[in-house]
Amino acid sequence: MKKFISIITIFMISMFFSSCGSSSNSSAEVEEVTPLYQAVGSVVDGPIYNAKVDIVDINDSSKIYASTTTDENGRYSVPIENLPLVYRVLVYDGQDSGVDGEINSNDEAQPFTMSAIVHRDDSNESNDSVGHVSPATTMVDSIVEDGALPFEEATEVVNDSFGLESGTDLSKEDPLKNDVVNKLNNLIALLTKAIPSTNRTVVFKSVVTTVLKKKIKIKVTNTGIDIKDLNLTDIATTARGLSHDDISLEDIEKLGKIEIVLKTKITKTIKTVRVVSTITPEQQKEAVVAKSALEELLKEIQNKEVDELNIDELTHLVDNLEVGIRAVLDGTDLNTSGPDDIDFIGLMVRENLAKDPLNYKVNLVKAMKDYKVVTKKTTNLKVKKVIKLVYKNSSLDNLDNVLKSLNNDNILDELLRTLSGDIGENNETEDILSDMFASRLAKNIDDNNGSIEPKNITENANETILNPILVETVETRVEMKTKIKVKAKNTKLTYKEKSQVIAGKKVISDMKVNIKIRTFTEVSKQTTDDLFDDVSNSLESSYEDDNMDTLLDQIKALELLIADLSQPFNAVEYKEATTTTIRIVETIRLDTTIDPVVTIENIKTLIQTKIIIQGETGLITISEDEVKESEEKLVLPEPVSITLPQPILDSMPEEFKTPIELNI
Repeated sequence: MKKFISIITIFMISMFFSSCGSSSNSSAEVEEVTPLYQAVGSVVDGPIYNAKVDIVDINDSSKIYASTTTDENGRYSVPIENLPLVYRVLVYDGQDSGVDGEINSNDEAQPFTMSAIVHRDDSNESNDSVGHVSPATTMVDSIVEDGALPFEEATEVVNDSFGLESGTDLSKEDPLKNDVVNKLNNLIALLTKAIPSTNRTVVFKSVVTTVLKKKIKIKVTNTGIDIKDLNLTDIATTARGLSHDDISLEDIEKLGKIEIVLKTKITKTIKTVRVVSTITPEQQKEAVVAKSALEELLKEIQNKEVDELNIDELTHLVDNLEVGIRAVLDGTDLNTSGPDDIDFIGLMVRENLAKDPLNYKVNLVKAMKDYKVVTKKTTNLKVKKVIKLVYKNSSLDNLDNVLKSLNNDNILDELLRTLSGDIGENNETEDILSDMFASRLAKNIDDNNGSIEPKNITENANETILNPILVETVETRVEMKTKIKVKAKNTKLTYKEKSQVIAGKKVISDMKVNIKIRTFTEVSKQTTDDLFDDVSNSLESSYEDDNMDTLLDQIKALELLIADLSQPFNAVEYKEATTTTIRIVETIRLDTTIDPVVTIENIKTLIQTKIIIQGETGLITISEDEVKESEEKLVLPEPVSITLPQPILDSMPEEFKTPIELNI
């Protein structure tokens, strides 16, 4: 019996040690089949830094395998055990270092969540699994996530839409090294900006939907893109179908009218984009200039009414913006030039459209530097805005006086005190009143050669932002416009409503010019109301005639008339002056020997000078002789004659054997 127990004991002990050994071997085998992977990649629109990166389950995004953040170059790397064969990378927030690829004041927050479906790499010895994230990979993932197509088919739809090679897995193509993929991602990002909407995610979804319908056919190459067949209006219409609240019928109408100029500028911007590893400082500057000018163009389109948009004007504006932005970047440090600086340049360029930008570059660069000197002394946003508007409303030749007056602690303290309360009921009212206040202040600075006192700030404020009659009049016009704009989101506006919006803007424009030198009184308010009614009714008649050229000429003519609001409104006199000015505008438009945009801008400047400098009263108009003086003649190149060699065959008749002459 004892012997039997001993045998059992020995057996149990041997089994114990055997099981311990077996357990150790089993553990070693588990480590061999579940190695430690390193999930790595780039997150790029421009490189996105400080973004949160989650590696999640392909079927359940709440199951997170690992999390990390992107570095200053937009790269991430995180170790993960048990990384599945297919996983998803989600990227939240972060800062986009933009087309220049550097961390600086030009950067902006990434507006929507990006993602990528990634297939684990098992073919390399390092166990790195590469998964780049970009707008393009987000597009593929969005198609898959919505259940529209499986991954392989979704990838092919995207590749085909943008001219990429079949089989390209965008999550494996590093946008920081691949110039074509980099351009593609910047294009997708720009498309989400080009469609006027408050919600970039909705617009991105509309681009995805358009791709899925195979309505986008673009060729992206190392040298640029060809988007002439891209239909921005179709993308906008799709976005509106996804969210009525974020895009209006009027926005879609605007796109249809100016799509050609917008696509031209998008193409130019994408052409300047290069991967960070190869881009030179000069090319960085070129990219920032193109993108900044495009964004200012989008801002201009947003602020204009449909029937005020003119392709020649928009093209002229962007060309001048590019010259102005380039001049400032050449004269300052690219790394310290941010959105506020671009906004400043945009305001200055718009105010000086009649002038040759090559001639005012020096003044513009100096104004930018002086503006920074002054604004460094205050952190108050309202004060900074008024300082910017004072510069905008000042003559380019008078900017030294602006610095002289505003680079003064007492003046800045008085501005802060004056602007400490609410200005108007909403942002638009505040913007208009601030512009009027700054305009009057600029005139005051000019009149006194930069020598102003805190009491001058108070006086100007009392006549503008603290003038209850003026404030009420502005609020009335803004309230009317707001109601019409709300309606425009879902309904096509009537001719009367369109006329009222443009007439309201005309009235505000006349008020600003008048307020530079005149006090706004009850008489001014009544004159403003009468002016609004007259202009609105006149425009409505032009709409009903359904003659767009006549309407556009009338809108331009209205810009060239300024009523003295201190006097009662004379409707007969105004109608006669409008008729004469429409004829002048039509003649300018049809004259191919002059630049119509610059000529009309010159006339506007001349008319404003009459009331502001010369103090003329009544209805301020322009004579035929003054039109001649304002004409900006087109300088056409001399014709060039070239001779092309003619390929000659023995069988050709003699008369065909002569060289080909071409006149260019």
